[in-house]
Amino acid sequence: MASNKEVVDKRIPPYQKRGKFLAELRNEKGLTQEELGKKLHYTHTAVSKWERGLSFPMDPDVISKMAEIFDVSMEELLYGERKNNKNSKDIRDNIVKEYTNNYQKYKKRILIMMFTLLVSIIAFLIATYFIFIRNSISVYSIYVDSDNIKIENSSLIVSNKLGMLNFNKIIPSSDKEITRVKLYYLTDDNVERLVISGPNEDYYLEELNGYDEYNLYNLPNVRFYVEVRYEDGEKENYQIELEKTFTNDNIFPKRVDSISDDSTRRTVNINEEDAIKKLKDEGFKYNPGVFYKDFENATFMIFDSTYSFEIWSGTSFIRSELDSSEISYDYHDENDKFQSVTIETTEEIDCNKRKCKSVDDYVGYINRIKRILK
Repeated sequence: MASNKEVVDKRIPPYQKRGKFLAELRNEKGLTQEELGKKLHYTHTAVSKWERGLSFPMDPDVISKMAEIFDVSMEELLYGERKNNKNSKDIRDNIVKEYTNNYQKYKKRILIMMFTLLVSIIAFLIATYFIFIRNSISVYSIYVDSDNIKIENSSLIVSNKLGMLNFNKIIPSSDKEITRVKLYYLTDDNVERLVISGPNEDYYLEELNGYDEYNLYNLPNVRFYVEVRYEDGEKENYQIELEKTFTNDNIFPKRVDSISDDSTRRTVNINEEDAIKKLKDEGFKYNPGVFYKDFENATFMIFDSTYSFEIWSGTSFIRSELDSSEISYDYHDENDKFQSVTIETTEEIDCNKRKCKSVDDYVGYINRIKRILK
């Protein structure tokens, strides 16, 4: 009979077997479910569920406390029987099984937590990219579709912190000298807003986001014009075209063909595939229309339609052309007055081997890139 009872007990599900054993131990001690619950800091409802085999506490501190109350071992509680010669091996095996099951549950719980954390981090990074980074920098080339004047190597850079306008001296097609220029745009109400007015020379403007001194942030979205005044007093107005050559709108930059029918822009006789390979070997990344490389305090851009070079950093701007030995350096002096100087040097510096962060470093690196591309 005892043997048959053992067989039946072994077929009882683990929680029911523990519950039955727990009820027997509680009755032997003369405790009610409510009294046992108070000793363990649980409700009598929880104790009832344990004894009915609906659940069982897996907290080692709770099991240890119960074992102490009923003068049994933790292993016996988890097995659902008092230990004897016949079941000692089964109890040992049960403890190993319980440990393995609990470890697997713990590992699964940790994996779920790690996966949830990883998904949260990825979602946060994606949200940060789309809210604060994507389209935060846009670069435009400036030109005029006219046979009378030319605007070369001029650009507008708009970021979420700073707007920069590099507007070079206008070149007339005739012998008439241009004495003054005025840059302005028209609002939706056809109100004229001034950007620049002065002699026909090189201009470099900076404007922090939120300031309205030059209104650089409005230029890509309005009708933008230049008025030129000749030495004889004649005036002409031309609409300025802005061609977007770069924007950080792709998580993974894509290579696309650049198409332009602008005859006023300078072209360079260079093997494009060879140039692309060499620039990528130098660590440049590519977005439609422009190669770019970030330094500690500057960004180096090379426009693939003209292979003109621009390095901008804070309040300074370095410009050059592939087939020119001159390098222009535009900056604000200690009195915040705009200055422009021309640098001529053949010194080369490799910014991949040493950290570049000064004007001389960047000028030397431009010379290195010129030699590599030629």
